[in-house]
Amino acid sequence: MNLIELSKYLQDEQAAENYLYEKEILKRFTVCPHCGSDKLGHISRGRIKCYKCKKEWHKRKGSFLEGKQISASKFIAFLKLYADEYGVNRISEELGIDIKSVIELHSKIRCEVINAYYKTKPSINSKYWLYIVNNEIEISSRNIDNNADPITSDYMIINFERTKEFGNLYSFLIDAQWVGTKIKYKSMLNTFISYIKMKLISYRGVKVEYFFEYFLETIIKYNNRGSSFLNIVSEILSKSKGG
Repeated sequence: MNLIELSKYLQDEQAAENYLYEKEILKRFTVCPHCGSDKLGHISRGRIKCYKCKKEWHKRKGSFLEGKQISASKFIAFLKLYADEYGVNRISEELGIDIKSVIELHSKIRCEVINAYYKTKPSINSKYWLYIVNNEIEISSRNIDNNADPITSDYMIINFERTKEFGNLYSFLIDAQWVGTKIKYKSMLNTFISYIKMKLISYRGVKVEYFFEYFLETIIKYNNRGSSFLNIVSEILSKSKGG
């Protein structure tokens, strides 16, 4: 979706909502989730009522947007800016949303994306092993020499060092050491290291507790650099159960 296609959703809230239904980010209710009746009706303030059991619920129930106070049109714009790697300050300015809300929504989307790719996340520490599987970057916090991961003799050991920048935000320095003989893999990993260094500089400091999330997110974006990340994120959010 380019900016021209995006504009029609920003100007029409109903069109934006229909788009989210088409992408299955919003769920359609054909029967009552409480009693199974199809005697449903839309009532005020975006709520749905079952005329059999008399229960009511919001139309965003069971979706990623459940409980979130953002319009459908601004949410689509948010997804586009997120996929295009706009920073939280820029998103806040562009959409007129307070920075705290932007950071919270950005974090929730990032977690959904990470959880879709990493069912078991590497443990949090300062040393990691990067290697290539099927031409994609893989990561582990366990030593490959101990056979805890897929066997490979070509990998890169990376260490992170943090330096205080301002407030509770830190800059992170990367020290990378190549181990192996396959020049192709070395070149791919070096390209990724250059990419992640560039991304870390653009963040202008991150909180320590969020750093590893940013790192995993960057691996995912790098591995999907030939695809539409907006479509990938939309598909992931269509599977969200809300909350």
